[in-house]
Amino acid sequence: METGKETSMYTVSNHAKERYAERCKDRDSRLEITTYVAEHSQRIEEEINRMLRYGKRVYTGRTEGGKDRVPKEVYVNGLWILLANAENHNVITLYRVDLGCGPDLDKLYVERMVQRLEEAKGHLDETRRKAEEQNRAYQAILQEGEGQIQEYQERIRLLKEMCEGYQAVMRSSRAGLARAADDVEAIVNTLIGKKKF
Repeated sequence: METGKETSMYTVSNHAKERYAERCKDRDSRLEITTYVAEHSQRIEEEINRMLRYGKRVYTGRTEGGKDRVPKEVYVNGLWILLANAENHNVITLYRVDLGCGPDLDKLYVERMVQRLEEAKGHLDETRRKAEEQNRAYQAILQEGEGQIQEYQERIRLLKEMCEGYQAVMRSSRAGLARAADDVEAIVNTLIGKKKF
């Protein structure tokens, strides 16, 4: 798990600022949210950056359902989840985990989900390592196979040339045989007095 301590200042989207006003400062109406953001924009940005700094980055990568394919960063700070654009370090949104069964269950849920995520990432790393190792071995086999294919293709090319050469000799031989047969026929026809016109 990565800690957020090495994070530099993130920019914060207006949407994230509005969610902060709504979810952290209990502003309900659109007017209250907009007013709070306008009056406290800088402080909201500092607070969200503090949440990132003291939170844990649990994931960096693509997420499902996004409008774009830009990798995201997911931070956990207590019961708060923060989502940021990994390329431009802009906080997209934040929310508090609330299953409706109390903060103890919420905390247990977040801990278990983070644990499951770490296990899944460990499995992914192990699977990636094994696949890379296996692919290196197969790459050597493929290179050897490609070399053999080229060698056999060269042999096939030489055999085709040889066959073409023998076919040419055979054609020449048949042509010579036909000429010799014509010569014999011509002599016989002369002998028996037949002429070709």
